[in-house]
Amino acid sequence: MEPVITLNLHMLDSAFAHEGWHGASLVPTLRKLSLEQLTDSDTYEGYTAWGIALHCAYWKYRARRRLIEIVLAEEPPKRFERSPADWPDLPAERTRETWKRDLELLRNEHQLLKDVVSRLSVKLLVSPSPKTRKPMAGLIYGVAAHDAYHTAQIRNMGLL
Repeated sequence: MEPVITLNLHMLDSAFAHEGWHGASLVPTLRKLSLEQLTDSDTYEGYTAWGIALHCAYWKYRARRRLIEIVLAEEPPKRFERSPADWPDLPAERTRETWKRDLELLRNEHQLLKDVVSRLSVKLLVSPSPKTRKPMAGLIYGVAAHDAYHTAQIRNMGLL
């Protein structure tokens, strides 16, 4: 695998599940929260940590879909499995089991995105997006930055 692809995969993982240079990452932050903390919407912006996790899963799906459709010119994946898509509703039953299922959805979307990124070439990575005219690598950087942003948001909600 080309070093720049390896670097992109490392960047995704650093913001998602590994200790990054910036500090805490998304999954370890979520794992520290109790069920009550995950569902607490009495926060500065009114979001729940659980809702943010689902939102992050959705944007990993969207990035993967765009890379598959535009860069690899293949049939994109079906619709995101939760709705509404961008900020999916929390399940009616909020238990440890339903949380584990949604955390697995987040992990799965992360892995599926990494699988697509690992199939890219440098040429495809630096190709401009037809919509933005910016390199497609920006999409991958954006997902990593999105995870880092929302990790900080959760950590600043006063839940930990």
